[in-house]
Amino acid sequence: MRLGLVLALLVGVNIYVFFFSPGSLKQVSQAAQAASTRGAADPGLAAPTPVPAPAPAATAPAPRARPKKHDGNIKEHEGLGAMLRREGLTPADADGTLRALAQVMTFKKEVHAGVGYTVRLDAGGRLDELELRAAPGVIYRVSRGADGKLGAERLASTPRLVHH
Repeated sequence: MRLGLVLALLVGVNIYVFFFSPGSLKQVSQAAQAASTRGAADPGLAAPTPVPAPAPAATAPAPRARPKKHDGNIKEHEGLGAMLRREGLTPADADGTLRALAQVMTFKKEVHAGVGYTVRLDAGGRLDELELRAAPGVIYRVSRGADGKLGAERLASTPRLVHH
């Protein structure tokens, strides 16, 4: 119903501009754009009028969501899937993360309370990277490839030598 009303009003604006006003095609285009962006409750739609050419104005960019990074530890009696949900991963990202990690680690042996992690979500809320610090010197990283799929790798870090 609302769509039909908007379409009828657009047709009305076009008929008015083409047949009853001395407007140019540029004004027709602007009138059609203005009519399509107005809501059906807009009282200005009742009596169509030509739209004057708008002056160019600088528009401020819309505020962008910021990427999110969070460090934490797996809690007592918490599985990896529960931790991923608690961190706000979408079901698809949580499933992809578990599938990727299953290829490189043994969950029963390496996932337990106290395991540290870092979760990085992109501005859209999708998983960008997960890093699990399973044991001293053993890190598992899940990251999103160029194809958009999640992949996992086991990284063995070498301890840093500290000279005194």
